[in-house]
Amino acid sequence: MAAGLKQAGADLAFKGGLHNGTRHLALFSAEGTELSGNGYARRPITLGQWDDDGAEQENESQVVWGPPQPAAWLAVTHWGLYTTLTSGDLLYDVDITDTDPPGIGAEVAAAADTVGFSFTGLPTLGSLQMMKEGLLSGTRYLMLSNNSSPASSAGGGTSNIINTDGTVGGSGTPVSVATVAGDWTLDNQNNTTRRARNNKILSFGIQSADLPDPVRLLLCDGNTHAANILWHVALTSDDPALGDNLSFAVNAISILLTQTA
Repeated sequence: MAAGLKQAGADLAFKGGLHNGTRHLALFSAEGTELSGNGYARRPITLGQWDDDGAEQENESQVVWGPPQPAAWLAVTHWGLYTTLTSGDLLYDVDITDTDPPGIGAEVAAAADTVGFSFTGLPTLGSLQMMKEGLLSGTRYLMLSNNSSPASSAGGGTSNIINTDGTVGGSGTPVSVATVAGDWTLDNQNNTTRRARNNKILSFGIQSADLPDPVRLLLCDGNTHAANILWHVALTSDDPALGDNLSFAVNAISILLTQTA
């Protein structure tokens, strides 16, 4: 994941969408020190003004600040994204190559596709979902796979999802359980990690077949074999048998994001 994610940004990435709504692009003269005065103001950017580029979202058009007047600005060392035009929460900041101090009347701009953010460690579609809607927003589905690498790098559907009749893939009905944002609680695992954990038992129910050994837990945007895989993690569990009540206890699932503040 890109450096500079703040707690407020991590929370929106889980629920609501990091870029979903009107956000505001800011410039900094040092980490934690935003420019001020002399014609400086944050610039608004909406979800529709971000372009998808792989797992990253980038500004679709040039962004212009200023111009500096009646005095020059300090050199720009970082840019960041806030929730509001003034005050508000800083969602993330990004270190850049330091600029020269912008002079009086100079154009201060970021060209199209030069401001962007992405998440690593999950499929491309999961990264984009974190920015557009929130990884856990809406209805998501937990499903199981018997493949240690169940998804493409993009997160497209897989033929290795386990079905309720014990088969894998094909036209069977996947073993699944629906979740919504309210089923997940956000907290700090430590000073650098924001965590989402299930706050209720998530049960697949009593199994009517002897299932293959699941080796991967999937979080998907649907409950079919064509659903997109947004996140997945290895499982170390017993092989579920006929009649087992297959479930995850409260706090058994953790989804982690590294943050800097």
